[in-house]
This record gives sequence, C-alpha cells and structure tokens, in this order.
Amino acid sequence: LGQFFLHIIKLINYLQNYTIFLIYLILFFILKVAHLFYIIPNFKNWAIDIIKEEYDKSFDEIINKIENINRTIISEERQLKRLTDLLLKELISENEFKLKKEELKATILRLKEERDSVDTK
Repeated sequence: LGQFFLHIIKLINYLQNYTIFLIYLILFFILKVAHLFYIIPNFKNWAIDIIKEEYDKSFDEIINKIENINRTIISEERQLKRLTDLLLKELISENEFKLKKEELKATILRLKEERDSVDTK
C-alpha cells in the first residue's frame, strides 16, 4: 500500500494540470478500499480533510487566474479605445495607430485564448 501511495504522489507531481481529477481519483480510491483495511478513523478523517483543502486551493487558484486574465483583457480593451480617441483627436499618426492597434488586438486575442485554455475540470 505504501508503494501505491508513492506512485500516486509521483503521478500527481507529473500531472499538475490534472490535480483536481487526481484528487477525486485518490478520494474515490480511499473510499472504495477503506473497507478492506482497518484505518484509524481519525487518520481517515484527516486524509479526507487534506484532500478537500487541496481541492479548494486548486479551485481558488483557477478562479483567481481567470479573474486576473479578465481584468487584463478589460485593461487592454480600454487602451484600444484610448488609442482610437488619440487618432480621432489627431494626436497620433494613422501608421502609429495601426501598429499599436494590431499589437493590442494580438494581446487581447492571446489573453482570451489563455483564459479559455485554463484547466477548469
């Protein structure tokens, strides 16, 4: 059993993107095989609490990352609007506008793709 948990720990370290899935898998394993072994009730409760804490931490990290990306997207979109205002007021040239506009649009697109690829499983 000790070797099995050692392999599970190595697998968790290797597959960091699938942490939540692995936590569920470990919890499922513990609950399925717990009846085969005598586990001190306090230890079982402690182990389940640790797994729940890790799940909560992972979920909070995902939410924070998505919120940070969304704030950055909003900021970049505001810069794009200000850039348009500068062009309308003729404070920048049309070439400067086009270059900066393409940079901002590329950044916004990259951020949206990054946000959409955040692992929320």
